[in-house]
Amino acid sequence: MYNPIHELPNWLSGDAAGELLRFFQKIDANTGVLVHDFTDSGWNTRFLGDLYQDLSEAARKKYALLQTPEFVEEFILDRTLNPAIDEFGLEGLRILDPTCGSGHFMLGAFQRILDRWLHTEPGTGKRELVQRALGAVYGVDVNPYAVANCALSVASSGIAGK
Repeated sequence: MYNPIHELPNWLSGDAAGELLRFFQKIDANTGVLVHDFTDSGWNTRFLGDLYQDLSEAARKKYALLQTPEFVEEFILDRTLNPAIDEFGLEGLRILDPTCGSGHFMLGAFQRILDRWLHTEPGTGKRELVQRALGAVYGVDVNPYAVANCALSVASSGIAGK
């Protein structure tokens, strides 16, 4: 497989990476919000999984990259997570996605768990309930790029701002 990035062996130094991070993390001193905020409430991060699975045929074959359609994800969570919460409750709940890929099962599970916490304890602060929901969801993958993609999906989902 040919990748032109290899023609530029020192294309991103540590200093350049730091500059990029500072650029994208810059906060407006007057408003306290990101200067370069690309969030859009009408978007979701599913396109990241689609993009990732289509970037490299070799990686797609090696890691069996295939994003689960949303309706299948919801079907599985309806028949696994919801009954588990009903039977065992939210306290101490932990789920593990052993092939987290781009993280959409984890995001779906997080949202369901958070919604249940919000319904169960409406008087508890939202930040506390978000932390509880985040603490219940774990994911791993043998593909380090999938883990990075998953982290990006979670970070881009707006969970941190909830």
